[in-house]
Amino acid sequence: MPNKQTEDHRMQPCEPEWRGRDVYEIQLKALELRDESARFELGDLLVMAESHLHDDAYEIAQRVTHWSRKHLIDIASTARRCPPTVRNPNLTYSHHRNLANGPYKDKSDDEKRELLAQALEEGWPANELLKSSYTPAVTEKTITVSLRVPLRVYETFDDLTAVNGNTIQQVMQEFGLLATLQKLTAWCDSADTQRMRSVLKSEKRAKEKAQRSKRGKRLVAAEIGIHSEAWKEKH
Repeated sequence: MPNKQTEDHRMQPCEPEWRGRDVYEIQLKALELRDESARFELGDLLVMAESHLHDDAYEIAQRVTHWSRKHLIDIASTARRCPPTVRNPNLTYSHHRNLANGPYKDKSDDEKRELLAQALEEGWPANELLKSSYTPAVTEKTITVSLRVPLRVYETFDDLTAVNGNTIQQVMQEFGLLATLQKLTAWCDSADTQRMRSVLKSEKRAKEKAQRSKRGKRLVAAEIGIHSEAWKEKH
């Protein structure tokens, strides 16, 4: 038996083809009889029909589906703001609707895709996308490395970047420094390095835990000592 959640998440990745008013009514009727999984298909159909029939698209849809104009416009708006290239088939329609109507509705398609990917990875409920606390996932950080070089080397770099209009990246490329950075990145991404990192992180956590335990024991001992002295003074 198919999983209901899987059925609810199933979304059509492509846009419908316009076949005329009569076929439009037949398509509306077929979609009206289906569950939430048809919402995107209906929304794409409404958006397409609107470009051909204008206001009549919603009048026909109201007559065929018996749904309110407001509800139909909402479905079309969600499809328009979350086009097929943005949608994540592993999330519910409600995730996409909240994204299309919440504080991120005017974000770029790339940013919306990133939001949906983060929602899937972190297991967000749909209403999380109505909040405005999102910050894009950090994928890069800057490492600042200071090198002491002879004055003539510094002045040469300064001239190459300022006088000739070169960028520091071009100068680095010429001297193979970017290649070194690429090698460093590859080394960091290698399986051996990540295994070593995992071991070291575990050791670090164990050491921090031991230090916290040690501090806790000292605090308990100090508290016992204080109570002991207080008891002696009273007796």
